[in-house]
Amino acid sequence: MMTKIIVAGMVSASVFSANLFADGLNEKVQQLATKQTELSHKVLKAYKVGDTSAALNIANELETSFKKLKTIKSNDETSNMLKYLSLCIQDIKNIASKKYSKENIDILDDLSASIQEGSLYIARNM
Repeated sequence: MMTKIIVAGMVSASVFSANLFADGLNEKVQQLATKQTELSHKVLKAYKVGDTSAALNIANELETSFKKLKTIKSNDETSNMLKYLSLCIQDIKNIASKKYSKENIDILDDLSASIQEGSLYIARNM
């Protein structure tokens, strides 16, 4: 009887620890996804005021933050989204380094929306 109680206690502690780890991981993913969204909006804002240097610096920060998000284990669906977001970030970096234009603002706006939607998708599905 005592062995069953000890084993049950050990199993409960393991489940509790796993849930705490999952909650911590989900919180980390949520924070990184939020940061991705914020940074993509900052790139757009900097570019809109003609500060391409700041836009490029923020785009590099976006890429660094994204690398942290990629280190978290993903499933097939989120893996595909991570690949897509990587392409979006490369496009953002490319455009942020170019001369200011209305067309580039529109493209950055679309890419920023893609980063936001993709990051939220990852946060919900990891």
